[in-house]
Amino acid sequence: MIIRLTIISACDIIEIYYCKGAFAMSEKDWNLFSKKYYEWKERYAAGRIEKHKKLLDSDESATDKFFELQEQIHKDSHSTVFRLPMRFSRSNMHINILALLNNGIITIDDLSEFSDEVKEMAEFSLRNHL
Repeated sequence: MIIRLTIISACDIIEIYYCKGAFAMSEKDWNLFSKKYYEWKERYAAGRIEKHKKLLDSDESATDKFFELQEQIHKDSHSTVFRLPMRFSRSNMHINILALLNNGIITIDDLSEFSDEVKEMAEFSLRNHL
């Protein structure tokens, strides 16, 4: 049975089509995702901090910098990496991976250590714009 799932989070609407039960995640993939998710979150935050530093070093007025920084931090705090569309669980891992991919938080290369099933699911999703 094919299921169409629409996920609406603070910033995202994601539509995912999948066969029920097709993405049973292995314990190894779940443990890896649990570890990698926090690494990806740290990488995203570090990249955003570098952008904020550039803004603060710019020639803009202090007031402009202040309000621009405030706006950027507000947007960043609502990023998918900080607010996954689904509960952080093994059964929702594939949906959360797709959300991170679709929002540019991770790339296919970030999934290189995962099983072929996870990589194929991600590649299928990107190929079909899901």
